[in-house]
Amino acid sequence: MTNGFVTDAIPGVVMLLLFAQMAALAYPLRLALGEDNADVADGFVEELVFLAPSASGALLTAADARLRGARAVAEGVFVATVPTFKPLTEVLTNLAVAVPAAQLQLVSNHATLQVKLVADAPEARKRAAQEAALDGAKERLGCEPLFEFTMPEGCFNGAKPPRQLALAVAAPALLSLLRLCRTCELSVQVYDFN
Repeated sequence: MTNGFVTDAIPGVVMLLLFAQMAALAYPLRLALGEDNADVADGFVEELVFLAPSASGALLTAADARLRGARAVAEGVFVATVPTFKPLTEVLTNLAVAVPAAQLQLVSNHATLQVKLVADAPEARKRAAQEAALDGAKERLGCEPLFEFTMPEGCFNGAKPPRQLALAVAAPALLSLLRLCRTCELSVQVYDFN
């Protein structure tokens, strides 16, 4: 046995014992709560306040079944809840497409949200359209660029690396931005903060 092996083996055995103890203590919780947090994440929701002048609650629910409890609080003003995280982006995109006249006002009392856009198409023509859409998004009314990032060229085996743009988007401008992203096939993630 060499000194290097002993130096690595002793901490390895100690860590094995510590992690085995933690796994054993977590076992009853895993039995009771399950292996993942999908049920916990389903409990988190965002409240949307939006204008939809010619829409009804049934039309809104038809846009996306995850748009729950859509109710009119005034003529053309609706309040609804949606799941947070990734489903928030999907529901907002579906709402933007299904109800073109809809305009978001607030998301859980936030008037401005952070949106990440990614141009990642491998095909040159489609990528050029995505890049132009990213540049146009920076100039849109209600959109303020926060930062832009592109990975170094050598990280993707000769392929062009994705270009990412983070924007602070005013809620009334969000649905029109999502419509643009859908037509250009930009990858989008809406965050419930700025």
